[in-house]
Amino acid sequence: MLPAQWREHSLKYSDKGDYLLVYDLSYDLIWQVIKPGIFGSDEDAGLYRIGLQEVTQRTIDKSATRLPSFAEFLSLLEAEQVLGVQVVHKGDFYWLGDQLGSRRHLVIGFSPDIGSDGLLKPVELKRAGVQAIYVFEVAMLQRPGRAEMFKAQAAVVVSGNAERGWHSERAAGTTAQARSTSQ
Repeated sequence: MLPAQWREHSLKYSDKGDYLLVYDLSYDLIWQVIKPGIFGSDEDAGLYRIGLQEVTQRTIDKSATRLPSFAEFLSLLEAEQVLGVQVVHKGDFYWLGDQLGSRRHLVIGFSPDIGSDGLLKPVELKRAGVQAIYVFEVAMLQRPGRAEMFKAQAAVVVSGNAERGWHSERAAGTTAQARSTSQ
């Protein structure tokens, strides 16, 4: 039988300045996520958002990082709760690696408020504990010009050398001590 603290002992994170690395040993995942606290404004957050073209290109290139599935993103939210560290910005959308079909990309958000331009189409509502999680389809087929301009955050799963992942190119990383809940 697993001890009650099994999940707590399988998670740790490392602060790298503008981003966090979250190590999830239970699911064999290493996450690289821009720290929510660095966003001074929506304009600042926009520096770290990526559009459909980059999402599509990264899928084709099979780079060292990838976008998470919905189930994997839920594990990141669970890690956030267990670690007691804010990992995702609840006021933003995040790309998912899951798709409903060719050119039918999905994003996850934390509010049902999606604006009135019809760019995001609600797909599903889930609850992770007390938190509501909304999945939206980016209306690529219905509004291709507008969809090309849509951008969202990318919390990525890193394969290989986690220290040199995708966000390192965008954010100035600093050396920081790894912190663990098992201390």
